[in-house]
Amino acid sequence: WLMSCNPELSALITELIGDGWKKDASELEKLLEYKNSPTVLARLLSIKSEKKKELAHEAKALRSDAKRLLGITSLTDVRMINRYDAENITPELFDYAVKTVFSEPQLDIVTDSIETEGKVNIFAVEYLPGQYDQRADSAMQCLSLIDPKTEAIIRSGKLIIFDAKLSEKDMAKIKKHCINEVE
Repeated sequence: WLMSCNPELSALITELIGDGWKKDASELEKLLEYKNSPTVLARLLSIKSEKKKELAHEAKALRSDAKRLLGITSLTDVRMINRYDAENITPELFDYAVKTVFSEPQLDIVTDSIETEGKVNIFAVEYLPGQYDQRADSAMQCLSLIDPKTEAIIRSGKLIIFDAKLSEKDMAKIKKHCINEVE
């Protein structure tokens, strides 16, 4: 899954610990040697931004579409979380960008991790390499305005979390609704 969804992170992991982790997840423990490495940490910066519940119009629209258009009546709550992965960025610029580029503090809840305990239906949507990602492009342009010397690379994605246990058939309907297969 990781290799498909985030090839850049996969490449970084392979660069750091070799490719044994692809067949044996316990190999990922080797990454602990880098937990205090400023160089590696700067390359791994990631942030998640979610609209406050009362302002989460996109999530409410997806829930409404799932009920009305797809006939999935068991849903009571949907969360949509924007994820930003940043590479080649200084920690100082990243910290500043969290409050000015990656989120709107008065509207969003920002975190570096997401609580998914008890949630059984979660999936991520992300542009494939070569596809245009307007959110990531806009973020990189904003970072260039803040620091013209930056060579930051931003990738974005969306994590969608459902409160109800959904059948595989219902999840397939929702994924088809959310993922544009034409591009």
